[in-house]
Amino acid sequence: MIPPCTSKPASPAHPPRRALLAGAGGLLASARRSRAEAAADWPQGPVHFICPYPPGGAIDTLCRLYGARMAELTGSPFVVENRVGAGGTVGTEAIARARPDGQVLGQAGSGTLAIAPVLYGKLPYDAAQDLTLVCGMYRGAFVVVVAPTFPAQSAEALLALLRANPGRYNYASPGVGTPQHLAAELLKSRAGSDMLHVPYRGGAAALLDLLAGRVDMLFDIVNGPLQAIREGKVRALAVLGAERAAVLPEVPAMAELLPDVAVTSWSIIAGPARMPAPIVARISEATREAMASPALVARYRDLGIEPWWTPGDGLPAFRAAEETRLAPIIRASGARPG
Repeated sequence: MIPPCTSKPASPAHPPRRALLAGAGGLLASARRSRAEAAADWPQGPVHFICPYPPGGAIDTLCRLYGARMAELTGSPFVVENRVGAGGTVGTEAIARARPDGQVLGQAGSGTLAIAPVLYGKLPYDAAQDLTLVCGMYRGAFVVVVAPTFPAQSAEALLALLRANPGRYNYASPGVGTPQHLAAELLKSRAGSDMLHVPYRGGAAALLDLLAGRVDMLFDIVNGPLQAIREGKVRALAVLGAERAAVLPEVPAMAELLPDVAVTSWSIIAGPARMPAPIVARISEATREAMASPALVARYRDLGIEPWWTPGDGLPAFRAAEETRLAPIIRASGARPG
């Protein structure tokens, strides 16, 4: 007689813990290799580079110069796409909503990352959460220019004219909520006067109307009206940074007369959030090489712009600090989005 079986059925075999760890390690290593391979393969076809401002303007020109050099370095086309509207926030939203594979990048800067979050009650993107800040791109100064027939011939005369005639004169900017708009509003506030804001869809259109006599003044990045300044078609009265611009050494900084009037432009390469770190590193390194190119450096500086490559790991804190620094200036200036 066979005795009854009293033992429990055998449990299904389980792989040893060491084998599980080894398998997990293999999966992690494979994932790392995949990310590294993706970075090595970047870019995979044309890169779409979003410029949030119109064709022909100051920022568009700088984006196209950068794109041309990046195309040479990577062997893939960099297609500049102008997504215009709401002071650059339309284009920035397009960057934020793209796939995080490095095939869509764009220009973002002080206007869309530090000023817009304060100026607008609500944005279609979160400047702190929805973007990858890849690396620095350039820095530049703002300038106020007038037609040769404008009554003021100097920065001192401009301040006197504005104070004696509040509300009589107007100024053009590349759009509501742009750093140029803020710079003008800051000057207006510090001068204790008033000016009418005439916003345009980019600096090129604003410059054309200044040349045609339809507006009294233009506030823009130096490289926008620089050629017209050199040709004597317009007169630069003041640079709105803390110091004079190297490309316009004879033009005073407004801070020499009004110490609190100092606003500069900065620009970075941005992508959507959650971009793989190896791809971010690859784009940053390629940008560093592009910004060190003697030809690009010479071209940027000839336009009054300083190449500004800086690694991305410090940019979130920099952006937050700029928003904090500019917030009281924006509120005190009375700038409004429209």
